[in-house]
Amino acid sequence: ASIRAASSVWRWGFLLAALVVLLVVGEGHLLVFAIPLVVTRVTAFILWLYLLWKLRVIHWFAGYMSMWLYQQRVSLILDRRPKRIILLRHGESAGNKDKVL
Repeated sequence: ASIRAASSVWRWGFLLAALVVLLVVGEGHLLVFAIPLVVTRVTAFILWLYLLWKLRVIHWFAGYMSMWLYQQRVSLILDRRPKRIILLRHGESAGNKDKVL
């Protein structure tokens, strides 16, 4: 288990280092590499997505949005309900004085 954990730490370190290098190169500070800006931006974006996926941030956000949409749907259903129950039988209108009719 310790070898697996160590390899995981090395993998995370490599990913973070690669991300930092890509961002620095993308900003134009290290012009020695002469990597096109589009390549560095796209690669950095893909690495960010991979890190967010591995850290379960995307899963958490999707669950949060799913719960929020569910709450909106429930509140919309509850808002459509009548706020008070109106019972009007035959002859029970507001203007009718004789309730027997």
